[in-house]
Amino acid sequence: MGRPTISKLLSHAKDRGFVHVEVRDPRENDQRLSAQLCETYGLNSVHIVSPLGLGPTDLRRALGRRAWTVLAEVLTPGDSLGVVWSETVHEMADACEQTSLSDISVVQLPGSFGDDLNAHRMRQAHEKLAVALNAECYITDVPVIFSTLEERYLPEHRSAVAQLLARSQECRVVVFSPGTCTQTSRLFRSQLLSAAEKELLAQRAVGDICSHYVDANARICLPDANSRVAGLSLPDLRKVEQKILVAGGDEKIEVMHATLRWGYTNRLVVDAKTALALSRYDSSGGGRAR
Repeated sequence: MGRPTISKLLSHAKDRGFVHVEVRDPRENDQRLSAQLCETYGLNSVHIVSPLGLGPTDLRRALGRRAWTVLAEVLTPGDSLGVVWSETVHEMADACEQTSLSDISVVQLPGSFGDDLNAHRMRQAHEKLAVALNAECYITDVPVIFSTLEERYLPEHRSAVAQLLARSQECRVVVFSPGTCTQTSRLFRSQLLSAAEKELLAQRAVGDICSHYVDANARICLPDANSRVAGLSLPDLRKVEQKILVAGGDEKIEVMHATLRWGYTNRLVVDAKTALALSRYDSSGGGRAR
């Protein structure tokens, strides 16, 4: 049988739905690398993706799609899901599909970034997830970080913050992507932090975990700024049963390592390049590669 005939038969079969062509990158099934990361960081599972393109959007889209499959497998009826919004998590929401789950709560963690565009995108992502999960959606206008500690404890804010914290502590599952101390980070470039605070964070921090800026050993960098954060605390995050970290890229390796090493996640969704870099990370010396 000649190639033209085979090509026509395959096209006919695909058009009729008899044949499905799927390209699988072997790097996504690197069991040895996954096992190494699980052992090194004490993880329950590692899910490796290989983006189709080289751009940041391609990376976020691949991570988001895989994160949705992991999330859908982990959730059970009656769960409360905490979502820390980011561009990567937004891609996860865009990839979500209708489920048969019930009695789910989707909780925004932590507060809002404040500007209208991000508030709209954040709300949109949470609502998409809520529809797919047949869930109640809890969205707050409380800012991620208050400008002053006094403002955080004003009577008009106290009740909303307390309600947010109470709901965050009920979450059995949390999905998040740690942030950086660069202009690519929505929180870092926001007006919620002062110029002086940003300068100090750029010197001391490797990034943020659920809006808490930490150093390479996952220690809080600026206690004053951290006391103004409205959201799940790091000690409470550690207690969450299922913590899904979804992230990748060179700029996030240090904060990902800190998050993984100090027990703030137990399920990792990561791209192949970043997974390999993490496997070579020199944890004893704090450097990138051994």
